[in-house]
Amino acid sequence: MTSSIAASNVHIAGFGVETGLGFGHARLLQSIENSESAARRGFFGKPFEAGMAGFGFNPQVVSLSAPAKKSNGGYHQALAKDVAGITRKVIVDALDSASIPTDSLTHKRVCVFYGGPGMLPEIANFLPYIRRNDKNDISFHRGIHNLTFENHNQDAVARLLRDGLGLRERPISVYSASCSSFAAAYLAYCSVKSRTCDLAIAVSFQHVSLFDLMFMNGFGGVAAGRSGPFSANGEGTVLGDGACAMVLESPAHLHARKGTPYASMDSMVMRQSAGTVSRSTTFTSDFRVIGRTIAKAMEDANGLGANGIACVFPHGNGIRSSDRSEALALQKVWGALDTPVVSYKAQIGYLMASSALVDMALMSGFLGSGSLPAFKCEGEVDAGLGINLHANKSAYRLSGNAGVKIGLGIEGSVGAAVIRSLRWRRRSP
Repeated sequence: MTSSIAASNVHIAGFGVETGLGFGHARLLQSIENSESAARRGFFGKPFEAGMAGFGFNPQVVSLSAPAKKSNGGYHQALAKDVAGITRKVIVDALDSASIPTDSLTHKRVCVFYGGPGMLPEIANFLPYIRRNDKNDISFHRGIHNLTFENHNQDAVARLLRDGLGLRERPISVYSASCSSFAAAYLAYCSVKSRTCDLAIAVSFQHVSLFDLMFMNGFGGVAAGRSGPFSANGEGTVLGDGACAMVLESPAHLHARKGTPYASMDSMVMRQSAGTVSRSTTFTSDFRVIGRTIAKAMEDANGLGANGIACVFPHGNGIRSSDRSEALALQKVWGALDTPVVSYKAQIGYLMASSALVDMALMSGFLGSGSLPAFKCEGEVDAGLGINLHANKSAYRLSGNAGVKIGLGIEGSVGAAVIRSLRWRRRSP
């Protein structure tokens, strides 16, 4: 199934971001420009805990700038109120960056799309307790006591956001595996393009849990050492916490408030079940489908050709088969062109369900500055992939103001978006 909407003036008003590098869109851009990497820590407090969970190593993770508290026997469980608080903070920051008052969210023609897996309990906090104690004792364990509908349900987060932001309707939850925030952005884009609403927000939050680590490690998605996206040294990457919000608005809304757009979302395309196009049994999307999705997004962006794309932000999850599929797709679309490809996930952490929105925030900012920082690769990039991986170098002077963002989900979803900066300035040689 394919869905796309042709190019129009759907404006990106602003972003709100929090990652392990700090809070705020400007802080994120500056950190990457300075080649900074977020601090990492072992997920498990003690080595034997990693072994009990089936790991031969203690996986490194990136926490938010305000580290989560440790609890007895595991990682702190983020409850609905915690998630809603962080999510609300990045939404308000995105609105502030666009000089849009928060009370604008109380209007009728406003939509909010929340991308992510929903509230997942952190089983590491209470599973050992269940194994050792009877039913009466279990009721006194804080981790289990908090395991209620109110604390672990995406609707609970949506209700808290509705009440905290004064929304007329609850945010709509969207889940499409690691393509979730892309799907939320796509629905927000369609809502503005179709004139269903004048202001649409795509937002997502990611909290690394033991389930995430075990799931990703099952097919090589968790790095044991020096590795990252498109690395020649190994497979997998470091998982990370984070949240991001993007505000989209219609030309009419922008004109009415006499605002200045940050960038333009020229086109977005999404496909589902891409991994089954050739009766494949792999979780990796078929490279031909990825290529066709990119080509369709460029066609919808007023027939933009490959020469009109200044940079590419792939999904780049560090899984070798997935990275290679993306590389083959880029070769199919770009051929021998020297278009730079970057992925900063080794520095920020792979935010899984939130990764697409964070990449959109980065790409919009760097397109505006006309300069693309190189990403840090711990070791060598895989030169055999046949694409221009702009890593471990000085900044790249961009030749244009449009870029492509690719999103992939393990269930077969593929997305491509063309973002054009409206603040681009050509850098002198």
